[in-house]
Amino acid sequence: MFRLATMLSTAIDRLMTLVMGVSFAACVCVVLLTLTDIILRNVDRLCSLLNGSKFGWAIVGLVDISQLLIMLTAALAISVAFYRGSHVSVDLLTARFSARGIRFANACAGLLNLIFTVGCLWAGFKTMQLDLEVGTSSATIGISYRAFWLSLLIGLALSCLGICSHLLAGLVDHTEGSDLEPKGVDYV
Repeated sequence: MFRLATMLSTAIDRLMTLVMGVSFAACVCVVLLTLTDIILRNVDRLCSLLNGSKFGWAIVGLVDISQLLIMLTAALAISVAFYRGSHVSVDLLTARFSARGIRFANACAGLLNLIFTVGCLWAGFKTMQLDLEVGTSSATIGISYRAFWLSLLIGLALSCLGICSHLLAGLVDHTEGSDLEPKGVDYV
C-alpha cells in the first residue's frame, strides 16, 4: 500500500510540474503576443507618418487569444496552488490544537474544499453542456467558448486531484522523511 501510494504521489508530482510549465508557457505567450502587437502597431504608425500609408499591422484577435491563454494560466495555476498548499491560511484556532487536532481540522477542511471544488466542476460542466447546444463563440475571431470552459474544467479537475493527493497523504501513516508528507498544506 505504501509503495503504491508513493508511486501515485510521484506521478501526481510530475503531472503538476508539467501543469506548472504549461501555465507558465501560456502566460509567456500572452506577454510575447502583446509585445509583438505593440511593436507591429508602432511600426505601422511610424510607416504611416513617414510615407503616409498604413499597412494595418496588428495581431488580429489578440484580445480573444489573450483571454483564452489567461483563463488557461489562471485555472492551471490554481490547481498547482492547491497541490502545493501555497494558498493563504490563518491559524486563529489551530494554534491551540494538538498535532492530532490540526491533522483532523486539515482533513475536515480539505474534505469541504474537495466537495466545493467538485461542485464547481459539476456546475461548470453543466454550463458547458448548455454552451454546446447554443454554440457561442468570441466576437473577434470566433474562438468557441468551449475552449474557455475546457480550460476551467481541466483546472478544476486538477485542483480536485491536488486536494485528493493531500487528503490521501494525510491518511497514510507517515514515517520521518516520507515522500508522502503534504507539502506544507494547511487548509485551516
